[in-house]
Amino acid sequence: MLVYAKNPQGLLRIGQYRIYGIDMVQGPTEVPFEVYNANQEILEHATYREGYLRKLFQRHFPEVAFRYDELRYLPDTTLDTLCQCMELRYENDWTSKHKVEVIKQAIRNASPS
Repeated sequence: MLVYAKNPQGLLRIGQYRIYGIDMVQGPTEVPFEVYNANQEILEHATYREGYLRKLFQRHFPEVAFRYDELRYLPDTTLDTLCQCMELRYENDWTSKHKVEVIKQAIRNASPS
């Protein structure tokens, strides 16, 4: 998971991870989903962009920007493109909600453990 500290100018240390606020120049920190899930009250989602997704999945992505918690608001065509770029199998009759869950699972699986 790509996260910032909830305090915009804060610094958190959670285990081996140093997590900075959004106003700090260090940028977001990648943490395992378990760390994020256990500390949701002090963390906030960072924006996933094509460069980061390219590094995470080792595949080409079009220009895109979204936060993990905003995936459900993306149009179906964007969700389809993300599924294709992540090489996820999906059916044409899947709902947007189903595609979002599959994409979220792929992000969680690709995050460090």
